[in-house]
Amino acid sequence: MTVDASESDQSGTTSDVRIAILSSDRGGHLQALLEDPVAGKWVALVVADRPDAYAIRHAEWHGVSAVALRAGDSNLDLYDIALLRVLEEHSIDYVVVAGFPRIVGTGTVHAYPDRIVKVHHSLLPAFPGPDPVADVLEHGVKQTGVTVHLVGRDLEVGPIVWQQALEIHDGETWHSLVERIHQLELQMLPAAVRTLVEGKWS
Repeated sequence: MTVDASESDQSGTTSDVRIAILSSDRGGHLQALLEDPVAGKWVALVVADRPDAYAIRHAEWHGVSAVALRAGDSNLDLYDIALLRVLEEHSIDYVVVAGFPRIVGTGTVHAYPDRIVKVHHSLLPAFPGPDPVADVLEHGVKQTGVTVHLVGRDLEVGPIVWQQALEIHDGETWHSLVERIHQLELQMLPAAVRTLVEGKWS
């Protein structure tokens, strides 16, 4: 059974919520979610794009099911069909995209309306491109941040669930800013996931 935000809010419990994390090789976002006392109980599946991804080890250490979904030469549609099948097999309610190197296709997005969240390295709608850190440094702005947003049906940015700002230091480099943004993500992602699942966002 799918549990949406309104159902969670009305019933007063989210104990049966099942979340899938589409994770990057570093697995930092996954670790932050697994170690969260609330969100960690909801993580039921980890999907990585390679069997040697560090995220797979994180999942195994915490007793969470893990799937390495190889891309191979498959196109986006075929990959999306395989991903959706895995999510359905594990009765997933929400999906968190955190550094996953593949695009989540329209089939999966349509199957999980307003239940797929993604992390972006800027204060959207500013700097929506593929390398927002480089963009903010090039434009010389004084502030950036992190956005956790829903994935819209057209694969564009949907409603924003959580944002937090970060001041840019004088002499900031791409590497130093990326690391500070990453640390901010690790702090705010569990809170953003709780906000979504518990129906406390608008």
